[in-house]
Amino acid sequence: MGKEIYAKHCVKCHGQNGRGEMAGMPDFSWKGADRNGLSRSDPQLVGRIKVGKGICPAFHGILTDPEIMNVVTYLRTFR
Repeated sequence: MGKEIYAKHCVKCHGQNGRGEMAGMPDFSWKGADRNGLSRSDPQLVGRIKVGKGICPAFHGILTDPEIMNVVTYLRTFR
């Protein structure tokens, strides 16, 4: 389910493989977790997705907590 949500809401900016299609987007495929944010805990990532950051919109009210958690789980497959 996370893959489908990512494809609908995230792929345009973050790329098909999580490498970042736009300037300033984190590369979720990169092994250095500290640089791409994946070193954060699941609750921290859920919170970040809810409130957004920079040009990334807030998804609170658009996605449910379980949907956001599915996206976080999917992001972790890029590493």
